[in-house]
Amino acid sequence: MASVTGAQVLFLGLYTDPAQELSLRRGLVTMAAMVKDDKISTEAQAIFGKDWLDVVRARTQPGDTIICLEEHHVGLPHRPLSQVLQSNVDLPLYILSGLSPRGNSRPNRSSQIAAWIGSAVIILGFFLLQIKMDPLAQDWTHTALLMISILVEFWTIWFWNSLFG
Repeated sequence: MASVTGAQVLFLGLYTDPAQELSLRRGLVTMAAMVKDDKISTEAQAIFGKDWLDVVRARTQPGDTIICLEEHHVGLPHRPLSQVLQSNVDLPLYILSGLSPRGNSRPNRSSQIAAWIGSAVIILGFFLLQIKMDPLAQDWTHTALLMISILVEFWTIWFWNSLFG
C-alpha cells in the first residue's frame, strides 16, 4: 500500500514496563527495516503509556491509514484495539490477523510480585471487613452484606490483576 502511494510508514508500540522497552524497540525497528525500500520510508516509535487512542490521535492526520493487529487487546474490558480505533478515529483501518508472536512476552517478575502481593492484601482486607460486619447485621441482611462484599472483592481482585496483565 505504501509503495503505491509513496506514504511514510510509522510503526508504533506502547509499553508500560520499562523492562519491555528494549525488546519492543527491537521488534519495531526490525519491522521497519523489513518494509523499508527505495520507495517507502519508515520510522519506529516505542512510547511509554497505555492509551492507544491518545497516541494514535496525536500522530495521525487526515489521509492517513491505520493498520493494527487483530490479536491486540486494550483497556479494562480487554477490547480489541481495532474496535477502539474504529469507533473513535475517523481514518481508514485495516486489521491484520495471525501476526502476533505467541508465548514470547512474559511479564516482568516485579510486576508479578506486585500483582500477587496486591491480591493478597485485597483478600486480607476484605476478610477483616467481613469479620467486622458479622456482628452488625442479622438474618438476611447479614447474608446480603457478605454476598455484596464478596462480589466487590472479586471485582477488586480482577481490576487489580488487569493492571498487570
